[in-house]
Amino acid sequence: MAILTSNKLVAKPQTPEEFTKWYESNLGYNHVDYPGYYDMVTNKLKMSFVNSPFWQALAQELPNINDQYTMAKAAPLLTDLKAPEIHTKPLESLLVKAYRKDILNNANFPNAPDGGWITPNNWFTNINDILRTTIVVKYLDGVEFLLKQMAIIAENTGCRLDYSLEAREEGYYAAHAGVKMMMDYYDKKYTPISHEMNIEIQVTTELQAIIKQLLHKHYEKNRKQPKPANYMWQWDYHCDEFASNYLGHIVHYVEGMIIELRDKK
Repeated sequence: MAILTSNKLVAKPQTPEEFTKWYESNLGYNHVDYPGYYDMVTNKLKMSFVNSPFWQALAQELPNINDQYTMAKAAPLLTDLKAPEIHTKPLESLLVKAYRKDILNNANFPNAPDGGWITPNNWFTNINDILRTTIVVKYLDGVEFLLKQMAIIAENTGCRLDYSLEAREEGYYAAHAGVKMMMDYYDKKYTPISHEMNIEIQVTTELQAIIKQLLHKHYEKNRKQPKPANYMWQWDYHCDEFASNYLGHIVHYVEGMIIELRDKK
């Protein structure tokens, strides 16, 4: 594990703004030169993924996957048969994520977190959602159905897709798939390099997508703020977490009941 011993590391940043200054002093970030480089690299990565055999095959197969589900469930799977847009993570969001990993969630500070510092030299390979997209399905059981079909397409096109179904106490329910493939880009000296990267594909339902959109600003605000140890949001009914987290649980339950009713026809 890399450990930085500079005295500058002793002053722990307390806000994302303080972190950016700390980042420049200690881990090689340059707020003047880096944004242009970052835009160039992410745009190149995005075009490479859009033209990859995996993504081209998935775009072609989505209508067929929808038909398979419809025949099995007598209900459509997808809200849109076209492949969704691929998004690049904004640099500001990437800095916030580095702040969480290097500072907020780093019990070793002022030494490196477990696994090492997240820096501009390694975040293209260490951050899993610099390229990301979301596919929306109509029903809860359609989430894993689609994920399994995507894993087959990945295997057939020479890459790998791993996925997980998340369920957190905070009412967060999500399915994250990671497509692993070798991708070419440039380092900061514009030398061509190649690394395995992860492209994140979330699969979610219509209801969860709506809730996520409504609560996005709330989640972003809370992810930037450390919480007291042993904070019990379940008993703080005035806090934002109380309403939003229980809403997540309620929506997940309702979606399960919808499938029960649909399949009893």
